[in-house]
Amino acid sequence: MTAGFIIEEGFPLPELKEIVQSMATEAAHAGVKIIAGDTKVVEKGSVDGIFINTTGIGDVQEQQRPRPERIHEGDAVIISGTIGDHGLAILSARQELGLITDIESDCASLNHMTQALIQETNGVRLMRDPTRGGVATTLVELCEDYHFTIELDEPSLPVRTAVQGACDILGFDPLYLANEGKAVIITDARDQQKVLNILHQYETGEHACMIGRVVSCGDHTGKLLLKTPVGTTRRLFRLSGILLPRIC
Repeated sequence: MTAGFIIEEGFPLPELKEIVQSMATEAAHAGVKIIAGDTKVVEKGSVDGIFINTTGIGDVQEQQRPRPERIHEGDAVIISGTIGDHGLAILSARQELGLITDIESDCASLNHMTQALIQETNGVRLMRDPTRGGVATTLVELCEDYHFTIELDEPSLPVRTAVQGACDILGFDPLYLANEGKAVIITDARDQQKVLNILHQYETGEHACMIGRVVSCGDHTGKLLLKTPVGTTRRLFRLSGILLPRIC
């Protein structure tokens, strides 16, 4: 991958060193090489401290490619961990909300975990990262693009107590908060437990759980439904507007 830095004049050198070292450490952990970079220094006030953009390339292994066209009724919808952590962590850092300062971002490299899923199972239909718009918007997009309907089980959604409490206070829905180190996985129901067992072997997947199922396929317009604890069902839509400026 390559990395480009736009640095504001006067940006603290110790912070820049910390960022670069963190990038190097995580790249080594993920088995990724940073092979090129570019740096531009701009006048004070031109950017918010530092902007970094990256570009990555890799090989697509056709024989191991997930195949969303094979999604069918009964397939399991799995999330690799708790939701909403990253969105609230960024909100806390930007707005200095002391009530949620103990919530940490979920940023993590998932390539080793997802590679194990593809290599050790045959039923993985699709994997996506639920970043901007959160889990709800990501699943709505998938339902509409591939014409199937998913029903989520609200009590099964893994939300940390601190995140849920902060959302209740601030009026946010965890389903629409950004995630960075999580994956949404749709898999054949027969491979459901095997997928969960593999995810649980990794720190980034220790809280993985099933959150719903595909309930119908071939719909002209796919839908995302949420079954509440009282047994009612409501439809979820894409996020309208932006909870935070772009963070992913």
